[in-house]
This record gives sequence, structure tokens and C-alpha cells, in this order.
Amino acid sequence: MSPHGAYALSLAAEYVSALTQPLPLNLAARLASDWFPAAERDLATTAAAMSNVFGQAVFSLAVPWAVAGEASNLANVFLLQLLFSGVTTVLAYCLLRERPDSPPSAAAALQLARRPSKGGDKEQASLWFVVYEVMADLRVLLANSNFLFLALGFSVGVGTGWALLVLEQQLITPCGYSDNLAGSAGAALLIAGIIAAFASGYYLESSRAYLEMQRAVVGLTFCASLCVLLTVQPGMPVRLLLAWCFLGCCLQPLNPLTLEHGAEMTFPISPDVSTATLYLIANVFAMLLSIGLTPLLQTPAALACSTVFSPTACVITALMAVGLGLTLAVRRDYRRSAAERSAGGGEEEALTMRAGEEDRLLGGVRPRPSSGSFD
Repeated sequence: MSPHGAYALSLAAEYVSALTQPLPLNLAARLASDWFPAAERDLATTAAAMSNVFGQAVFSLAVPWAVAGEASNLANVFLLQLLFSGVTTVLAYCLLRERPDSPPSAAAALQLARRPSKGGDKEQASLWFVVYEVMADLRVLLANSNFLFLALGFSVGVGTGWALLVLEQQLITPCGYSDNLAGSAGAALLIAGIIAAFASGYYLESSRAYLEMQRAVVGLTFCASLCVLLTVQPGMPVRLLLAWCFLGCCLQPLNPLTLEHGAEMTFPISPDVSTATLYLIANVFAMLLSIGLTPLLQTPAALACSTVFSPTACVITALMAVGLGLTLAVRRDYRRSAAERSAGGGEEEALTMRAGEEDRLLGGVRPRPSSGSFD
């Protein structure tokens, strides 16, 4: 195959992979809510969210070394990815079930009762009804100013971090560092972030301090991004790797923390809807920022690595400050915890929640479909 044909095939594969990626990403908080009791929910979300990051870390290390010798080695990397994804798909089809035999918590009982079941009413099981329900929940989320502050602060902070990862090579190599070091820096960020995410997940399970941790982690992420930008200079490889590890320790825990915080403040809406909204805004922001920063990385100051006060560094610092400000505007709103306390932790009490109480939790703006609308 010609180089142009190989590039086109690789690009097409990237698009197909991107179309499937939202499914496992959006299910992290939903799976934790449906299958794990309240005492294990936060750590379960962390494990599900970090599994994707673990794969990124492994291949961030493997790919630069695999293709260092011959370009043909890249085909072996693709075959390895195919093997892993194929085995995972078979295991998922054979082992996974749609829902547990009984809800693990009062909150899960209420959310499962709100969803259409396969053997239930035909109208509620229709695709159009499900789409209507999701869009109705989305309208509620967009009308919740507190959730919007959380989503925008998360999107600016995490989106900027993701843009740094995408543009990492262009940021580091002009300062005299090799592609292998750039790959090692990215892997160091991801591996350190996984360890920090599990540590924060354990703490979150015992404290339930979602808002306090959100503000603290976003503030530390702002400081870590400054450290990264200050160490992008020639002759400082150790400091550079340590700075990227620090950024990973702050950036990666923000992912599962925000998913659980969003599920907490938007209850009884299904966690996958709030997760999808958070990731959608963050990915759009990261994509636009990566496109916008690319010309700045081609400026003489960036190419010569002559100053830490480059246009790229100034833009990143300003955006991280904006993200911190938006996060500080978020108010405490633990609806899921409050509903579980009022239900006494029991499934039966949760299932008998009055429609008026559900409307109060949803903000009173969620439209309900009329009978016969989905024939």
C-alpha cells in the first residue's frame, strides 16, 4: 500500500475508533451507580474511568520504542491493539449483564425504576421514547446553573490539560528533547495520574467531600500546569518529567471526581447523561484549543524555546485561571446523598418516592411525554 493510502486507512480507523469511544467513557459513573453500593461507588467510578487512561499510558510508552527501529514495527502495534480489543469485546458479550438482580442502593433503585425495561410497556421501550427522555434530561441539566459552572470549570481545566497532551511533542521537542522523552513524559503523566486517582477515590469514599475536593484539585491543576510550562526549557529532563508527573497527579483525579460530583448534583437523572454532557463540552473545548494553539507553537519564541513566557504559555495559564474561577462558583448540592438519607437507605422507600419529590430534585422543568406520543 502506498504511504498516502496507508495514511488514509489509519485516519479512517481513528474516526471509527472515535465513534465507539464515548460508549465506555460515558458508562463509568452509570455502571458504578447501577452495580455498586454507596460505600463503593466512588472507587468503582475511578476504576472504570482510569482503565482507559491505563491503556493510553501503556501505548504512550510502547509506540515510540516500537517504531524507533523500523517503521514496519508499527503494524505489530496495530495488531496488538486489535488482539486486545477483540478479546475484550468477546468477554463483554459473554460475561456482562444488563442490570443487577437487585439495586445496590436506594438511589440506584429509584434510577432503575425510572428507566424502561425490555419486558415493560412497549411505548416506554421504544427508541423514540428513550431519545425523548434523554433530551428532556439534557434540558434539565442545561437549566441547572450550578451544573453548568461545574461543567464549564471541568471543561476548561481538563480540556486544557488534554490539549497539552495532544501538543506535548510540539511543546517539548523544540527545546532539544527527543520523541522518546516526549512519550515518556506523557506516560509519566498518565501513570502518576492513575495512582493519584485511586488515592483520591479512597478518600472520597470516606469523606464524600465532592465540592471541597473539586476546588482543591482544580487549584492544584492550575499550579501543576504552571510548573510544566516553567520546566519546558533545554537541559532540564528530570525536572520536566517530574513536572508532568505532578500535572498527572492533579489532572487525572479530576476526571472520576467530576463524574461523581455531577451525578450527585443532578440526581435522579441517570449518571451517563451528566457524564456525556461533561465529556462533550470538554472534548469540544480541547479540540478547539488544540487547533488554536498550533499556530502559537510555530512562533519564533516557541520554536527557539527561548522564553517560558511564550504566547502558548500565556494562553494556557489564562485558561486554567478561568477554569479555577468557574469551579469556585460551584455551590454544594448533594441531591443523591440527601435522597438516600431520606429513604433510610432502603430500596422500598426509594421506590415509593412521590412524583412531586422527583420534580423538586429535577428543578420542576423536566417535561413529561403525553400518553400515545410514541406509537
